[in-house]
Amino acid sequence: STARVDDVAVAMVGASGGSPVPPKRACTAGAPEGEAPSTSRDGQPFQFQQYVMGGLAFEVDARYAIKSVVGKGAYGLVCAAEDTLNRNTRGCPTAGASAGAGAGTAAAANDAATASPVSPTTPPPAARPLVAVKKVVDPFSDRTDAKRLLREIRLLRTLRHPNVLHLIDMMPPPALAPDGWRDVYLVTRLYDTNLHRVIYSSQPLSDAHVQYMLFQIFRALAYLHDAGVVHRDMKPTNLLLNRDCELALADFGLARYMPQEPEDAPGKPGEGRAGLLTKYVVTRWYRAPELLVQAGC
Repeated sequence: STARVDDVAVAMVGASGGSPVPPKRACTAGAPEGEAPSTSRDGQPFQFQQYVMGGLAFEVDARYAIKSVVGKGAYGLVCAAEDTLNRNTRGCPTAGASAGAGAGTAAAANDAATASPVSPTTPPPAARPLVAVKKVVDPFSDRTDAKRLLREIRLLRTLRHPNVLHLIDMMPPPALAPDGWRDVYLVTRLYDTNLHRVIYSSQPLSDAHVQYMLFQIFRALAYLHDAGVVHRDMKPTNLLLNRDCELALADFGLARYMPQEPEDAPGKPGEGRAGLLTKYVVTRWYRAPELLVQAGC
């Protein structure tokens, strides 16, 4: 997956529950005439499956069987999917553990069988892990959005910590030429909910819950700051949670790499990389008071 993510990220620099739609079927990625299609490591064209989820078309690698919508925002849509080729994706929940997954799993297995031959190493449906597939709609129409997405991809694939979301995979475009590439699909671990939903739910939170969540948040921030990364968008919606209270920090669109400047560096404090940061930082309702009193915020 790492090599594949690298290839797609390089192309981006140059470009600066549901069920499968009945008329659509798994098919070879179609590249425009005269352009080479995206290929896997073994040189074979990727197989894509098309879905309609939340009113949006999903065209993903056939290894991922889209199951349901789990979130929607200004960026696009996030769906839960079964990874039919991986038996254990970093502790992801399995399809067998989901309520009512039997019928959906059988349908996904049939779709996968028609998309590509089932190899002896393909895990049984009950062992298929669930992942989150995030569709970012047309990020290349705006230069700022494209830069934020590229920054987020580079951070998600580089940072590795139990309390920080990690990029598992990324869908290649139908062709490596930038003209026909509109949407970007990111694959991460699937979490049950986020802190915002928990706060506004009827679920009571004990002192032990709060302490454990804060402990994990501080662990994630300590790791980021040691790596020279500032998140700049801390809020409950960006704190993902599982049923066992396992937490992960997500959404690095506004994050920046801020290496510590040497004490003997020329110039006044704030004139370095920190002085070039955008003034928009953190959702307005969660901004620190020192940011609100600054001009232009």
